[in-house]
Amino acid sequence: MTVEWKEGALLPYMGKLTTAQQSYVDGQQKRLRAEEESAKPGWTYGPSVHLDATIGERTLIHPSAVVLGAVTIGDDCVIGPNVVIGWQGFGYTWECDTCEDDTTCPPCHANTEMAWHRRDHPFGVIIGNEVEIGAGTVIDRGRYRDTVIGSGTKIDANVFIAHNCIVGERCLIVANSQISGSCEIGDDCHIGPAAMLTDHITVGDKGRCGMGAVVVRDVPAGVTVVGNPARDIELRRKERDREAMDVVVESALEWAEDERRKQALAEGFGDGSDEFSLPGHTDMSELGQRQRAADRGWMGATRSPRSR
Repeated sequence: MTVEWKEGALLPYMGKLTTAQQSYVDGQQKRLRAEEESAKPGWTYGPSVHLDATIGERTLIHPSAVVLGAVTIGDDCVIGPNVVIGWQGFGYTWECDTCEDDTTCPPCHANTEMAWHRRDHPFGVIIGNEVEIGAGTVIDRGRYRDTVIGSGTKIDANVFIAHNCIVGERCLIVANSQISGSCEIGDDCHIGPAAMLTDHITVGDKGRCGMGAVVVRDVPAGVTVVGNPARDIELRRKERDREAMDVVVESALEWAEDERRKQALAEGFGDGSDEFSLPGHTDMSELGQRQRAADRGWMGATRSPRSR
């Protein structure tokens, strides 16, 4: 349904109401208007809904929220306080204020006539059914396509979703996350607290971005990424296991070298320094040491070789 500006409203704007609901709202509105008469002049409590916005039935828009034109919100949604939906995206071009064609702009204008000019954002925002948007969240309208939030998605407070983004259905986006322009997030995804996605990132269905993750590459479906820069958590675990194995192998090699040195001293070869040789022994390269450690079973050791 098309609505008019509700700038002076004192209660959250709601979609189509039953008779009983309307009676209750009218009573509350009357009470609040009486309180407003003693309030500071100029204060308003209700949301601002643009004439061109389309709001579904049973949708609740809390006070101080702003819903601008070219915005469509589905049924049974909840829009929290101070939410801004449909603001123009952050996009600029470096242009000359004097010349119509920048390709023929003389060099003398480079420092005196050039300026940043905001790009037009003619597209809107489409929000599905049963979407919840927490307080202070901002969703920008699109430049070359609509910004879309799928049905059933829940967005926490203070989240920023830039122009041209497409968020799938049943996603969870936690507080302080930032999703840059033209990102595409699949269905059933989870974006953790304070995660940041750079522009044009794709997150596959059921993908997860951990808390504070800085996502600079696409996230395949079903994969969890963490860290800065964000990487597959399973790869990180394998790397950690390899590092732990390297520590075990290094300890085993040091122990083997100590044993050889002791044997050399006991048999009268060498003086205990690192330079010594045993009869019938070839030079111990790192590769040879690792092979001998593997042959003796130390590659799979989970405790200190000294305790064997």
